[in-house]
Amino acid sequence: MNRNRLAVLFICTAVTTSALSAQNLCTSPPTPVTLEILSPSPRPQDDNFRIAGTYGFSVALVPPNEIRLYGTSGNQRRRWNAAGTAVDDLYFSTAGCSLTLDPRDWDPRCLEQIGLFWKYVACGSGIPCEAADRWNAYSGTNNISTFPTFGFWPRTAPADWGVAGYTPVLTRNKVNSTLLNPPSSCVSGHPSQPTSCPPKYGKEEYCNTSNLDAFVTGVANPKVVQVYYGGGVRKWFMAFNTLIQADSGPGSRWRILWAYSDDGKIWTVDPQVLFRSSSEAMSGCGGKGLMVTNLFIDNGNFYMAFTEIGKPYAYLVRSPINTVNRVPGYSTWNIASSPIQANGEWTWKPLTPGIQQDFTSPPLNAASILPSCESSPPFMVKQSYIGRFFQSSTPNSPSRYIAVTSDMVGGQTKLQVWSSASLNKPFQYESDVAISAQDIGQFGLEFAFTQYPDNLPSSPRLLAPQLDFWLVRNIGAGLSQVTVSRRTAKLTGGGIF
Repeated sequence: MNRNRLAVLFICTAVTTSALSAQNLCTSPPTPVTLEILSPSPRPQDDNFRIAGTYGFSVALVPPNEIRLYGTSGNQRRRWNAAGTAVDDLYFSTAGCSLTLDPRDWDPRCLEQIGLFWKYVACGSGIPCEAADRWNAYSGTNNISTFPTFGFWPRTAPADWGVAGYTPVLTRNKVNSTLLNPPSSCVSGHPSQPTSCPPKYGKEEYCNTSNLDAFVTGVANPKVVQVYYGGGVRKWFMAFNTLIQADSGPGSRWRILWAYSDDGKIWTVDPQVLFRSSSEAMSGCGGKGLMVTNLFIDNGNFYMAFTEIGKPYAYLVRSPINTVNRVPGYSTWNIASSPIQANGEWTWKPLTPGIQQDFTSPPLNAASILPSCESSPPFMVKQSYIGRFFQSSTPNSPSRYIAVTSDMVGGQTKLQVWSSASLNKPFQYESDVAISAQDIGQFGLEFAFTQYPDNLPSSPRLLAPQLDFWLVRNIGAGLSQVTVSRRTAKLTGGGIF
């Protein structure tokens, strides 16, 4: 089993026999919206907004000047060998990470967890900024650079593992110490605690369904937003994944959970499990469940996009931001579903948190808001990211919702642009984005826009034509195979940009 990454399921079958006879179902409109990743970049500073060994990420700007990158990272479990010829991994150097053990008894540094990396855009404060390749890896400062550097980061044997001053902000231990709803049947002290518990391992039991309530082995895919309540009051929210690692071969059981924070650094896991898939109940190895790909705010609502592992679906759910009960901060969740109403809008159907659900069958009939262009889509992990882009910084300037999504068409990895005038209405295919082999990280396409807390008609922040476009790139060996990188992109067309 590949134990070197949580997201081994990103490496998925791309070419199937159906690809030989598949058809491309998407055609561009006469004047499509296009997204061009500029190469070479017109901003040399982009090279200083890279960080290796990180994926499953999101980026938030704290006005006016601070970039925060939340990512899935294993920095706490790595160190250089004494000769400086390789970065070693604690996972393979101790029995304390064995999947036959209760995850609560593991070395706390096992497997990837969620980290915070930040720096300023403008310089002058002495804190890492766009002029240099240094980052602050929370809770330290100036303690990491774009690529591992012998003698700097990570530490060097025989010193301890990890990066000086670095502490993950959200870990599996924090989840496993939370009394979740629905509960595990084996949480000590929980009201539903049975008189005797079966053994609990950090794995799926023989790739079947007998151990689905095991304690989680990892956390990943932090999607983070800020909410401004007025009067200087703000709060941070995160949708993220938990997983139970498979005992044989790649894959895990994936669920979506929620966390909140006053400062974006110290996080509390909300006890209510958000979303689960009925695929959890399916036996067999391989990734099953739901993967969160995007969380954003628009018109007083949280919006979240997620996918079903292996399926060409992108779901969209929303909840009003609860301005009174700011913990957990959401209200009721609804999902964009069929049928399309007479006014051309989705039917929004309520979701019950915490239960296994079949999203595509009645009664939900959830829509895939960004369907595959492939007539016979293969197994895939469909990434999607949505943002509201404005024509200019002028208040109330024209805007459009832009979605970027991954797809497999004719056996080829594609990055596509879709758009809609409203989040209540279906997205339309616009065009493909030209990408290079380096733009596809070790685990596939991953991408994001910078999130702003006040991207509103009264204060447009996501602007065309030039924008930040973040990718996980494969630009070398080792940890460089997953390097979050800021690129400069150009958004044009569609009669608006």
